[in-house]
Amino acid sequence: MAEGGFQDGLICNPCDIMKKENVHATSWCENCNQAMCSNCIDHHNAFIGTKCHTVIPLEDKGKIPKFILSLTQLCKEHDKVSEFYCNCHDRPCCVQCVTDFHQQCSKVVPFADILEEAKTSTALNQVEQSVSDTLKTINEITINRRESIKALDEQKQIALKKGESFRKKIDLFLDRVHDTFTKDVQSVHAKQVKEIEKEIYILAQRGVKIQEIEEEIGRMKQFSTNRQTFFGIRHFDEMLSKEISDILKAYEKGTIKELEMEIKLNKKLNDCIYTVDTIADVSVQTRTRQHEFLKSGKGHLTISVTENIDRIRLELKKEIVIPPSPIGNTELKRCLILSDGKLLFLDFSDNMRLVVLDSERNRHKDVKFPVKPFDIDMISDKKIAVSLPKLKRIDIYESKTFNYEKCIGPLNTKCYDISFVSNNNLAVRTEKEIVIIDHSVCSKIRSISLSKFLGREISYLKFHKDKLFFITDQCQIHCCDIDGDKIWTFASEDLSDARGLSTDSNGNVYTVDRQNGCVIVISADGKKSKLLPSVLFLNDLYYDKERKKVLVMLASNNENNISSALLYNVK
Repeated sequence: MAEGGFQDGLICNPCDIMKKENVHATSWCENCNQAMCSNCIDHHNAFIGTKCHTVIPLEDKGKIPKFILSLTQLCKEHDKVSEFYCNCHDRPCCVQCVTDFHQQCSKVVPFADILEEAKTSTALNQVEQSVSDTLKTINEITINRRESIKALDEQKQIALKKGESFRKKIDLFLDRVHDTFTKDVQSVHAKQVKEIEKEIYILAQRGVKIQEIEEEIGRMKQFSTNRQTFFGIRHFDEMLSKEISDILKAYEKGTIKELEMEIKLNKKLNDCIYTVDTIADVSVQTRTRQHEFLKSGKGHLTISVTENIDRIRLELKKEIVIPPSPIGNTELKRCLILSDGKLLFLDFSDNMRLVVLDSERNRHKDVKFPVKPFDIDMISDKKIAVSLPKLKRIDIYESKTFNYEKCIGPLNTKCYDISFVSNNNLAVRTEKEIVIIDHSVCSKIRSISLSKFLGREISYLKFHKDKLFFITDQCQIHCCDIDGDKIWTFASEDLSDARGLSTDSNGNVYTVDRQNGCVIVISADGKKSKLLPSVLFLNDLYYDKERKKVLVMLASNNENNISSALLYNVK
């Protein structure tokens, strides 16, 4: 049968096989992969073997994406219908595949268990949310880039104004230094001209005297006797000698000073003409702006083929007795399993300690704090974080030796619940907001105001992938996105005194009810729940994703100062 052309009038396949006249099909069976007319589809829906098949109007088939139509329901290995899905290998498989390749896989489930909720699954929600987040991010970045153009336009005008202002300063500077230069030239010129004019005046006076001598000599020659002339010659000779002597003194050795005005240009200014190409260097400084970019979707999506929570059960592995403190009563309220299997218990009492037990339950050590701790979480395979509200800080410890490394803070407010988010990011509940901190550089990335939750008190903060979980004072479990916007809320009569919060690899949420003595599992979409009986007076729990174990901590017995915990295998 040809796949294309159904939109132009596809014939009914059963009628075509029975060689009836061409009857136009009206419906399409997804399971049979055939087009049928209204008569054939009635028979098809009446048969026991096919009445559960998925049938859609033929016109709707044309609206299905082409790549969906090209998907085959047959196993590639055995050419049989794929009836199972292996979450370990993320692929569909037939009965023979299960036998040949998936006997050791713990997450092989029938398609029938998961297809009913496919369109309401967490996986589809994740894809739709990723599409929405991607479009939102593209829009935000586009807006930011356009704002950058506007900012650059404004910066250009500011730069040009600065250049023009600097140009005016240069002009004023050049006018000032040029005026100084002009005044210097005029001053030097006037001084030298004055000295020369003084010389001319003196020479003129001497010239007058010489002329007087010349006139007197003439009269002496005309009117004096020889005797008078004789003595007169000596007199005029002495007078002339004196004038000549004065002239020679003024012009030593017969030299006359020839003055020539010279100028020596300012070297710095002169160099500027040849070395300065512009009044300012223009460059662009790149500064990073923190933005919550999308993560790569590949490998991020978990197909919602998680085992039905109705199948989840707890198998008690062992009971753990926690060594008491020699100082006083113990008040354990937080627990944790490290990647190396160590069990951690946080003591809220005046003991102000962290109890560390190795995997064999032998006493390992007590880690002392300067004040009462509040919460604890792993921030990597090698580090743990502990919140200390009184000191308004979070201390970081090495998880092998439990040596103190550094602290985040002091913050400007008390810090309570903490939860590892991703990479170097740590979520912290303070008095007024939930803050996401990059603990590697102690910088705030983003925050969610607690007022967004309508004044409810929240506790037991927990992040899983891009979702935020917490318990309110109304004993409801909330699931929100990274911005604090509601995804779902879970409330139940079985949940009256919820303590502790943890998630498994599939996003299912675990908590304990102190009064009812049970572990409650809530599906990742918040629609289903299951009670797993335990014991009364539970205080906290932690789900070990790597080992599929749940550590449940019991309330301390202050009468005999005994504290204990239960370690379960999750089946």
